[in-house]
Amino acid sequence: MADHIGKATPAHVPETSVCPLLRCVRAPCPGADDLAIERRTLGLSPLQLAAALPSLGKLLYLSVNQRASPSGVLPPGLLTDTVELMPLLQFRKLRAASLITVEGPCEWIECADRYGHASARMYLLPDSDFLAWDGLHAAVGSNAPVARASPTAQPCLDRARIVQFRHRTWAGMQLLSAESCVRISTLSCRVATQIVRSDVVSGWLRQRP
Repeated sequence: MADHIGKATPAHVPETSVCPLLRCVRAPCPGADDLAIERRTLGLSPLQLAAALPSLGKLLYLSVNQRASPSGVLPPGLLTDTVELMPLLQFRKLRAASLITVEGPCEWIECADRYGHASARMYLLPDSDFLAWDGLHAAVGSNAPVARASPTAQPCLDRARIVQFRHRTWAGMQLLSAESCVRISTLSCRVATQIVRSDVVSGWLRQRP
């Protein structure tokens, strides 16, 4: 697989405090042409995704305003401790996406609703576990490219933060949670900020008023 955008080995990357991503999203940044994004369906259920996410390490998680998004049926036996993670439990389709940028390849997982519109995205960062990412693809495979969704109103950005997912059993149920990363590399902070800027300006997200 080609080198990832800003790829570095986490153990050798200097760390810094978690960056204030949303302070910078109004800065100009060229948005990605959606036609250049390659998307493929991942054959994972919400339960399987919840179990796999912790192995990927630190990820940039973007979610849209759930009050403005169609809700789905919760899978039996799976809970989350925050509405922010609801797209991970209610998706109809799970897609692996990639884009070649001037910085190199950029890859992410996105949850799509019944209309095919993304309600959450999880981007790989330099601090992510790329071996686990490649292993996930090898284990579940991917299907034919996904058709582009029809245009729709821009969803509101609800949260953008770098997280480490946790999955555990609680009272006989599986619980998915996400902890904000206290320490991240300077490189991951820079890449994450660029991604948030690009998604806002390109039209996939818009800031809440």
